[in-house]
Amino acid sequence: MKLYSNLVIAVTFRRLLFFQSDPMAVVYTKGRDGTLQEIGRTEVVLNSLNPKWITKHAVTYHFEVVQTLVFCVYDVDTQFHNLDVKVNAYLNL
Repeated sequence: MKLYSNLVIAVTFRRLLFFQSDPMAVVYTKGRDGTLQEIGRTEVVLNSLNPKWITKHAVTYHFEVVQTLVFCVYDVDTQFHNLDVKVNAYLNL
């Protein structure tokens, strides 16, 4: 019998950068082969040093199984917020 629990993840950052940005967070799971699979992304918070995103992401946590989550934050030009994150500036945090 496999044990699991459903979790909800909320993302927030403090003092993201020294300049205002339009940040968006993307949450990934990392597979055993190193590939990333996107779980979800937050909304873009305009002109913020300390973004508090409203969007939450559901994850199924399997007990006694290593599950790696990767959080990436991007500075987004608002017209590109629904596009592939490669077109947005990655904020190396």
